[in-house]
Amino acid sequence: MKAVILAAGESSRMWPLAQGKNKAMYEFMGKPLLYHAINELKNSGVTDIIIVLAAEDSLIMNYFKKGEQLGVKISYAIQIKALGMGNALLAASKFIKEDFFVVHGTHANCGEIIKRMLSEKKSFVLSARKTASPGNYGILKLKGNKAIDLVEKPRKFIGNMK
Repeated sequence: MKAVILAAGESSRMWPLAQGKNKAMYEFMGKPLLYHAINELKNSGVTDIIIVLAAEDSLIMNYFKKGEQLGVKISYAIQIKALGMGNALLAASKFIKEDFFVVHGTHANCGEIIKRMLSEKKSFVLSARKTASPGNYGILKLKGNKAIDLVEKPRKFIGNMK
């Protein structure tokens, strides 16, 4: 099982804390948030990781290198232009030949949900939650218990979940 970590965003909602650097590199307890996310993946048994970066972001590659110091294998995919999560996955697609899941580089506490997702034994599991500000994230459209669409950062409020 591989993990794709999305870390190519512009960090605009983290201003001024992440000013001048990727929000995943903002430190918490002396280590970048991305370090904690990678450690959670490793502790969940996932050691093959693809990190999607913006073209101009060398800080993450210089910090984590190939992951050997953390006991994981890291590959890097470059997202040329910030065109959303779907485009980020396309950038990572050349590294994906088997089952995978996606987490964000700032999800430093992803271990518990990863363990639950890995135990599901289903071909597709999507984790989501309601938020008071879906326009900052996205809106998941559901039909029963199945996701049929995801609208990323809609300009016009269309609800929390549909």
